[in-house]
Amino acid sequence: MKRIFFLMLCMFSFSVCAHDDANCVMYKIEEGVPTPFYGSSETDSVTRQLGSVLINPSGAGITISFSGNYILANNLIASAATGAIRIESNNVNLNLNGYFVSNDAGAGIDVVGGSGIENVVVRNGTVRACDGNGLQVNGITNIVVDSVLATDQSSLGSGFDFGSSCTNVLVINCRAQGNGKNGFNLQDGQIYEFRQCTANLNTQHGFDFLNGTDFVLESCFASSNTLSGINVGAVDTITIRDTQTYNNMSNGIAFLANAWNNANVEHCESSGNVSNGFSFSGISGSEQTLLLKDCTAFSNTLNGFALDDVDAIQLSQLASQNNGNSGYFIDVFESCSIDKSFASFNSDRGMFFRTTDSTRRGMSVRGCTCIRNTGNQIEASVSNALTDTLIFDCDAQALTGSTCYLSTGSGETRVAKCVAGRIGTGDGFSGITNTTPANFNGSSPNGWQCMETPQI
Repeated sequence: MKRIFFLMLCMFSFSVCAHDDANCVMYKIEEGVPTPFYGSSETDSVTRQLGSVLINPSGAGITISFSGNYILANNLIASAATGAIRIESNNVNLNLNGYFVSNDAGAGIDVVGGSGIENVVVRNGTVRACDGNGLQVNGITNIVVDSVLATDQSSLGSGFDFGSSCTNVLVINCRAQGNGKNGFNLQDGQIYEFRQCTANLNTQHGFDFLNGTDFVLESCFASSNTLSGINVGAVDTITIRDTQTYNNMSNGIAFLANAWNNANVEHCESSGNVSNGFSFSGISGSEQTLLLKDCTAFSNTLNGFALDDVDAIQLSQLASQNNGNSGYFIDVFESCSIDKSFASFNSDRGMFFRTTDSTRRGMSVRGCTCIRNTGNQIEASVSNALTDTLIFDCDAQALTGSTCYLSTGSGETRVAKCVAGRIGTGDGFSGITNTTPANFNGSSPNGWQCMETPQI
């Protein structure tokens, strides 16, 4: 250790390899003069420094082929098809030191990975204006990307791109802005964590999760992206928590009609998006599960929450307000529940449940409040006679021309212990087919133990 410290003070050693050096010549600085030498185990732990003092910044870029701590000493502008900085070694800590990396012929930083490649850290700088991905990673185990801005990549590049076979990835306090493709693009892998990251003004999605297992997205933001803020494909086990999406040109958070499973979305907010605030599309007959809790959707052009062809979902403590269509639109469902949720001032229905699939049944609505939505407050349109809908302990207030509780189709809708408030000429109950005991006000079509208040 004393020897290493002495080397650092006296000659500040470092090692790099130019792309066109077949023998991967390394360098050390002695009295300010670069001198070639070949690396050994004795020098692997010495802090290394990269920059124009060693490599022409407009040249072929830099390859890191040895373990160690690397510090960028200046902005690096390269023209290198294989990356401005290429990492192909274990145990590399690259500190961009607040500088930027740019490459007009390929990726900015390329972590090559491969068999046995692990333990890489990239932090504290900017990757910009590359003719490819800003930072791209393939086939690596254990990588941390911390406090990196990826901005203004060409139409060929995402800000951050994680390819196949990546495992145990932590991305923290990073930002992807104005890139030609996605902000953060995940093609495959397992055990990803994104924390305190931002994606805005990207040409495609803010975050695009195509495939993989065990993802966490926490305390993140996605805004003003041309497609969705967060887009999820065939991902098994994903948690999105404490995250905001707003002003995206498609959905705020979208789960595609794909083989996603075990999704947990909680404490999130989605507003001002051109399509739905939250959109979930499933696959008929698949065993997908979703827990959606304590989320808010408001001022989206279409629905606040839109779910299509979904099974085994649990919606709880949600709020949907001022959306252009319905607060909640659930189409084709089985074994679904929505509890303690709120819908108000949406331009169509407050809650709308619909299915024509003869194999699907079971919707439970409990403890919900729907107030002053332009359309019906809670509506079940079920043409399958085997499907039953239970609406229990809810409160609804209907405007003129709408109904608090409406059931259409041949499926049974049971309403119990609900209150219907009528504003103007709004209706309380319509089409309810309960066979249970008479309600409080003695009007048997109105459900069991329900109350309809006088018009106001």
